[in-house]
Amino acid sequence: ATKNNIRTICTLIFNAILSQPQKVPAADMKQLSEWIELAKSEHPDDWKIRTQEAFLLDLGGKTAEAIGLLDEMEWEKLSKYERGMVANNRAYFNLKLGENSEAVSSDLEIAFEHLGPKIELLDTRAMALIEQNQFDAAVRDLSQATIFEPSSGRYHFHLALAHQGRDDRVAAREALQLAQAIGLSQKVIEPSERSKYETL
Repeated sequence: ATKNNIRTICTLIFNAILSQPQKVPAADMKQLSEWIELAKSEHPDDWKIRTQEAFLLDLGGKTAEAIGLLDEMEWEKLSKYERGMVANNRAYFNLKLGENSEAVSSDLEIAFEHLGPKIELLDTRAMALIEQNQFDAAVRDLSQATIFEPSSGRYHFHLALAHQGRDDRVAAREALQLAQAIGLSQKVIEPSERSKYETL
Protein backbone atom coordinates (compact mmCIF):
# COMPACT_ATOMS: atom_id res chain seq x y z
CA ALA A 1 0.00 0.00 0.00
CA THR A 2 1.20 3.51 -0.85
CA LYS A 3 0.01 6.97 0.07
CA ASN A 4 -1.53 7.31 -3.40
CA ASN A 5 -3.66 4.17 -3.36
CA ILE A 6 -4.24 3.62 0.36
CA ARG A 7 -7.90 4.72 0.33
CA THR A 8 -8.74 2.41 -2.57
CA ILE A 9 -6.97 -0.54 -0.92
CA CYS A 10 -8.74 0.07 2.40
CA THR A 11 -12.14 0.12 0.70
CA LEU A 12 -11.50 -3.06 -1.31
CA ILE A 13 -10.20 -5.03 1.68
CA PHE A 14 -12.86 -3.62 4.01
CA ASN A 15 -15.68 -4.67 1.66
CA ALA A 16 -14.22 -8.17 1.38
CA ILE A 17 -13.94 -8.49 5.17
CA LEU A 18 -17.42 -7.13 5.79
CA SER A 19 -18.96 -9.76 3.51
CA GLN A 20 -17.57 -12.65 5.60
CA PRO A 21 -16.30 -11.17 8.89
CA GLN A 22 -16.32 -14.47 10.79
CA LYS A 23 -13.88 -16.05 8.32
CA VAL A 24 -11.21 -13.33 8.34
CA PRO A 25 -7.86 -14.22 9.95
CA ALA A 26 -6.77 -11.97 12.80
CA ALA A 27 -3.63 -11.04 10.84
CA ASP A 28 -5.73 -9.64 8.00
CA MET A 29 -7.82 -7.59 10.43
CA LYS A 30 -4.63 -6.22 11.96
CA GLN A 31 -3.25 -5.35 8.54
CA LEU A 32 -6.41 -3.48 7.56
CA SER A 33 -6.34 -1.61 10.87
CA GLU A 34 -2.76 -0.48 10.12
CA TRP A 35 -3.72 0.61 6.61
CA ILE A 36 -6.67 2.59 7.96
CA GLU A 37 -4.32 4.39 10.35
CA LEU A 38 -2.11 5.29 7.38
CA ALA A 39 -5.13 6.44 5.38
CA LYS A 40 -6.30 8.61 8.30
CA SER A 41 -2.93 10.31 8.49
CA GLU A 42 -3.07 11.12 4.77
CA HIS A 43 -6.79 11.97 4.61
CA PRO A 44 -7.88 13.07 8.11
CA ASP A 45 -11.28 14.40 6.99
CA ASP A 46 -12.32 11.42 4.87
CA TRP A 47 -15.65 10.21 6.31
CA LYS A 48 -15.43 6.82 4.60
CA ILE A 49 -12.14 5.95 6.29
CA ARG A 50 -13.61 6.93 9.67
CA THR A 51 -16.64 4.77 8.97
CA GLN A 52 -14.43 1.83 8.04
CA GLU A 53 -12.52 2.29 11.29
CA ALA A 54 -15.83 2.34 13.19
CA PHE A 55 -17.00 -0.92 11.61
CA LEU A 56 -13.64 -2.51 12.37
CA LEU A 57 -14.05 -1.54 16.03
CA ASP A 58 -17.56 -3.00 15.99
CA LEU A 59 -16.31 -6.27 14.51
CA GLY A 60 -13.83 -6.40 17.39
CA GLY A 61 -16.65 -6.06 19.91
CA LYS A 62 -15.99 -2.37 20.57
CA THR A 63 -19.35 -1.06 19.37
CA ALA A 64 -19.53 1.76 21.93
CA GLU A 65 -16.14 3.02 20.72
CA ALA A 66 -17.40 2.82 17.14
CA ILE A 67 -20.32 5.08 18.05
CA GLY A 68 -17.94 7.50 19.75
CA LEU A 69 -15.85 7.66 16.59
CA LEU A 70 -18.89 8.57 14.50
CA ASP A 71 -19.94 11.15 17.11
CA GLU A 72 -16.57 12.87 16.69
CA MET A 73 -17.08 13.54 12.98
CA GLU A 74 -17.38 17.22 12.07
CA TRP A 75 -20.98 17.28 10.85
CA GLU A 76 -20.70 20.61 9.03
CA LYS A 77 -17.96 19.19 6.78
CA LEU A 78 -20.14 16.29 5.61
CA SER A 79 -22.35 16.34 2.51
CA LYS A 80 -26.02 15.39 2.83
CA TYR A 81 -25.22 11.92 1.49
CA GLU A 82 -22.40 11.47 3.99
CA ARG A 83 -24.58 12.67 6.86
CA GLY A 84 -27.24 10.16 5.88
CA MET A 85 -24.79 7.28 5.79
CA VAL A 86 -23.13 8.20 9.09
CA ALA A 87 -26.53 8.65 10.76
CA ASN A 88 -27.70 5.24 9.57
CA ASN A 89 -24.51 3.53 10.74
CA ARG A 90 -24.75 5.21 14.15
CA ALA A 91 -28.37 4.08 14.49
CA TYR A 92 -27.32 0.54 13.54
CA PHE A 93 -24.56 0.45 16.16
CA ASN A 94 -26.87 1.81 18.85
CA LEU A 95 -29.45 -0.86 18.05
CA LYS A 96 -26.76 -3.53 18.41
CA LEU A 97 -26.15 -2.25 21.94
CA GLY A 98 -29.85 -2.44 22.72
CA GLU A 99 -30.31 1.33 22.55
CA ASN A 100 -33.55 2.27 20.80
CA SER A 101 -33.89 5.84 21.97
CA GLU A 102 -34.86 9.18 20.48
CA ALA A 103 -31.29 9.43 19.17
CA VAL A 104 -31.86 6.35 17.00
CA SER A 105 -35.15 7.76 15.71
CA SER A 106 -33.46 11.08 14.96
CA ASP A 107 -30.60 9.40 13.09
CA LEU A 108 -33.01 7.32 11.03
CA GLU A 109 -35.02 10.43 10.19
CA ILE A 110 -31.84 12.17 8.99
CA ALA A 111 -30.80 9.13 6.97
CA PHE A 112 -34.13 8.79 5.17
CA GLU A 113 -34.33 12.55 4.57
CA HIS A 114 -30.94 12.63 2.85
CA LEU A 115 -30.84 9.20 1.18
CA GLY A 116 -34.40 7.97 0.69
CA PRO A 117 -35.44 4.31 1.12
CA LYS A 118 -32.09 2.61 0.52
CA ILE A 119 -31.97 -1.08 1.38
CA GLU A 120 -29.58 -0.55 4.33
CA LEU A 121 -31.81 2.16 5.80
CA LEU A 122 -34.96 0.08 5.47
CA ASP A 123 -33.17 -2.74 7.29
CA THR A 124 -31.96 -0.52 10.13
CA ARG A 125 -35.39 1.03 10.62
CA ALA A 126 -36.97 -2.43 10.58
CA MET A 127 -34.56 -3.55 13.32
CA ALA A 128 -35.73 -0.61 15.42
CA LEU A 129 -39.38 -1.43 14.70
CA ILE A 130 -38.89 -5.07 15.70
CA GLU A 131 -37.43 -3.95 19.02
CA GLN A 132 -40.56 -1.80 19.51
CA ASN A 133 -42.82 -4.79 18.66
CA GLN A 134 -44.08 -2.96 15.58
CA PHE A 135 -43.86 -6.08 13.46
CA ASP A 136 -46.30 -5.12 10.69
CA ALA A 137 -44.31 -1.95 9.93
CA ALA A 138 -41.07 -3.95 10.05
CA VAL A 139 -42.48 -6.44 7.53
CA ARG A 140 -43.41 -3.58 5.21
CA ASP A 141 -39.88 -2.13 5.32
CA LEU A 142 -38.16 -5.48 4.87
CA SER A 143 -40.51 -6.60 2.11
CA GLN A 144 -39.53 -3.45 0.26
CA ALA A 145 -35.84 -4.03 0.99
CA THR A 146 -35.86 -7.61 -0.28
CA ILE A 147 -37.47 -6.56 -3.59
CA PHE A 148 -33.97 -5.43 -4.58
CA GLU A 149 -32.75 -9.07 -4.49
CA PRO A 150 -29.91 -8.42 -2.04
CA SER A 151 -26.76 -10.53 -2.17
CA SER A 152 -26.76 -10.83 1.63
CA GLY A 153 -29.19 -13.08 3.47
CA ARG A 154 -29.39 -10.76 6.49
CA TYR A 155 -32.40 -8.87 5.08
CA HIS A 156 -34.47 -12.02 4.61
CA PHE A 157 -33.31 -13.14 8.07
CA HIS A 158 -34.63 -9.94 9.61
CA LEU A 159 -37.82 -10.37 7.60
CA ALA A 160 -38.17 -13.84 9.15
CA LEU A 161 -37.85 -12.27 12.62
CA ALA A 162 -40.55 -9.73 11.77
CA HIS A 163 -42.89 -12.47 10.56
CA GLN A 164 -42.10 -14.44 13.71
CA GLY A 165 -43.17 -11.44 15.76
CA ARG A 166 -46.51 -11.49 13.93
CA ASP A 167 -46.88 -15.22 14.73
CA ASP A 168 -46.77 -16.03 11.01
CA ARG A 169 -44.62 -19.15 11.16
CA VAL A 170 -45.10 -20.07 7.51
CA ALA A 171 -43.88 -16.69 6.25
CA ALA A 172 -41.03 -16.73 8.79
CA ARG A 173 -39.90 -20.15 7.57
CA GLU A 174 -40.05 -19.06 3.93
CA ALA A 175 -38.01 -15.93 4.62
CA LEU A 176 -35.42 -17.91 6.58
CA GLN A 177 -35.12 -20.47 3.77
CA LEU A 178 -34.48 -17.64 1.31
CA ALA A 179 -31.83 -16.22 3.65
CA GLN A 180 -30.13 -19.60 3.86
CA ALA A 181 -30.31 -20.07 0.08
CA ILE A 182 -28.44 -16.78 -0.32
CA GLY A 183 -25.76 -18.03 2.06
CA LEU A 184 -26.82 -17.11 5.59
CA SER A 185 -25.85 -19.59 8.28
CA GLN A 186 -25.22 -19.53 12.00
CA LYS A 187 -21.48 -19.43 11.30
CA VAL A 188 -21.57 -16.15 9.41
CA ILE A 189 -24.31 -14.40 11.33
CA GLU A 190 -23.32 -11.66 13.76
CA PRO A 191 -22.78 -12.91 17.33
CA SER A 192 -25.34 -10.42 18.65
CA GLU A 193 -28.04 -12.04 16.48
CA ARG A 194 -27.25 -15.74 16.87
CA SER A 195 -29.71 -16.24 19.72
CA LYS A 196 -32.46 -14.75 17.53
CA TYR A 197 -31.48 -17.05 14.66
CA GLU A 198 -31.84 -20.07 16.95
CA THR A 199 -35.45 -19.14 17.77
CA LEU A 200 -36.58 -19.43 14.14
